[in-house]
Amino acid sequence: MELLREISRWTHVLVGFTGLVAFWFPVLARKGGRLHRVTGKVFVICGYLVTGSAALSCTLIGHSIFSRGLAAQNQNNLSLIVFLAYLAWVTFVTLRYSTGVLGTKKNPRLLKTPGFQFLAVSAMVASSLLIAYATLIPTSFSPLLYGLSPIGILTGLPMLRYMNGKIEGKRAWFYEHMSATVGAGIAFHTAFAVFGAQRIFNLSGAGPMAFLPWLLPTVIGVPGLMLWQRYYRRKFGDTGTSTGTQQASATVLSGGAG
Repeated sequence: MELLREISRWTHVLVGFTGLVAFWFPVLARKGGRLHRVTGKVFVICGYLVTGSAALSCTLIGHSIFSRGLAAQNQNNLSLIVFLAYLAWVTFVTLRYSTGVLGTKKNPRLLKTPGFQFLAVSAMVASSLLIAYATLIPTSFSPLLYGLSPIGILTGLPMLRYMNGKIEGKRAWFYEHMSATVGAGIAFHTAFAVFGAQRIFNLSGAGPMAFLPWLLPTVIGVPGLMLWQRYYRRKFGDTGTSTGTQQASATVLSGGAG
């Protein structure tokens, strides 16, 4: 069991760092070019491996916590594991959506399959379950759980709107793909800020400052996404269209920062 945990942990770390670096290549490369497509696939593959290893690690650690009993300290640890499992699932949903919209550019309703509908609804249900967990088992992590719990809802709801044809525009698929990819990138950077940067630079925080690494990538990433979308809307002359994901991103910012 311990060997499996170590393999999962190191797979998560190494692939996560690779994905963190790979994310910036499709972001900065010419859209639709070979570099954009190849590095984008690398990022998505890394994302699947990271979320898979995260799910395995959360399962193994959760089992270990339950085997020791839910003392106060273990409840804190369990809250963290529950939250990480929630983020892993929402990130997986976001990655699937980011690639799914590319295959249904001309007809978004083709994305309305049982599989994608399940992903959208499950992300919203995960948000509700996280809020319920934070309410029933209050710990020091509860403010974080409440603060970022809307992410699942604001991931699933635009997916349903898009696949039902309620998000219009010639390049709606492009903005949805952009938003979903950046959302997954924010998750990668959040993990690095929380678990990587603090160890590398020996950073530590206490009180409200302890939550800063969790929130900072979202606080920076969401406005960056909105500015990026505005740039391309002006470039393509799409100033009159609006996507649900862009609106949701603004809500994530206000909810997450609050």
